[in-house]
Amino acid sequence: IAEGSFVNGHITGKCVYYFDNGKIESIQYRKNSKITKEITEYYSNGKVKRYVMFDPFGMEAFIARYDEKGIIKNHEDFYPTLNQSIQGIMP
Repeated sequence: IAEGSFVNGHITGKCVYYFDNGKIESIQYRKNSKITKEITEYYSNGKVKRYVMFDPFGMEAFIARYDEKGIIKNHEDFYPTLNQSIQGIMP
């Protein structure tokens, strides 16, 4: 089960996918059917399973993985130097 918008035959904008039990399985932001901003995936219990942020080129920039209790297990930062620079100039 899913909901979203189609523009010129492509999935565009916020798309929500559901488990058979009606709970959210994932929320994705798409442009021309490609995930372009972020995706949040959920366990069937409603807790976040994985969060992925994409760079302006549609490549994965950051991934966080969570256990079934919603506690972060690990993360991958594909631009650590850039993010350290940003952290150094932002309050």
